[in-house]
Amino acid sequence: MINQLEIARRTRTEPKMDTLDFDMGIFRKTQELTKRYSLNVSGKEEFWDVDKAYADSVFQAGVDLLTELGIFCVTTNRVVKFTEDEVKRAAREIPSTIEELPEGWEDKGECIGTFLDDCEVGQ
Repeated sequence: MINQLEIARRTRTEPKMDTLDFDMGIFRKTQELTKRYSLNVSGKEEFWDVDKAYADSVFQAGVDLLTELGIFCVTTNRVVKFTEDEVKRAAREIPSTIEELPEGWEDKGECIGTFLDDCEVGQ
């Protein structure tokens, strides 16, 4: 997984951007990715009734959103960029079960699959 110190460094060295510009970028990029991956759903949508191909497309759209747009640091007004390899490596390292719940949580649960089985991470 990417080192937290590296992320902190990026929040100080990456390009600056106005908050409104970044927010509008999220809106435009989301519209673009919805078209690119055909994520429009007609009729009633049920979260449990989604096929694997659609879920894979949603996951890839999320990866693209993160790699193409980045994350906005509100403290420094900088956009932190990540490579696709960094994003997929981090996603692979997310535990599939919750071993210790934060204080106040009532029950343990399992994460719903993220369909990373077919995810190719850099050489």
